[in-house]
Amino acid sequence: MGEETPSAANVFDDYRRLLFSIVHRMLGSQADAEDMVQETFVRWQASSGPVRDPRSFLVTIVSRLCINHLQSARARREQYFGEWLPEPLISWNANDHRSMEARIDGSLSMAFLMLLQRLSPTERAIFFAARGL
Repeated sequence: MGEETPSAANVFDDYRRLLFSIVHRMLGSQADAEDMVQETFVRWQASSGPVRDPRSFLVTIVSRLCINHLQSARARREQYFGEWLPEPLISWNANDHRSMEARIDGSLSMAFLMLLQRLSPTERAIFFAARGL
């Protein structure tokens, strides 16, 4: 019997977490990240023909959607004064009670977020696409 090819939805699900992490880091909002991932899925479903490298294709779509969103008039109107920082994603590991590591981890996370703030939308897209985050 021939090898079954995975459905478009199954392929997309393999990359959903990657796409969400890219969008969340670029836009800073979980709600916006979910919206952009959903829009990416719609565009993935609408793509015609076979895609040679699904990961690259999906990262390109989501990156362009984020750049368009960040450059849109609505995003400019909603800008606020002050530092841009993404909403924190809360993850809990019941086995990890090392407070010192948590503090160091938190300070590194804050430094990373400050670095991201200084990047333009296009630079953020390039950074996360190149790192595969």
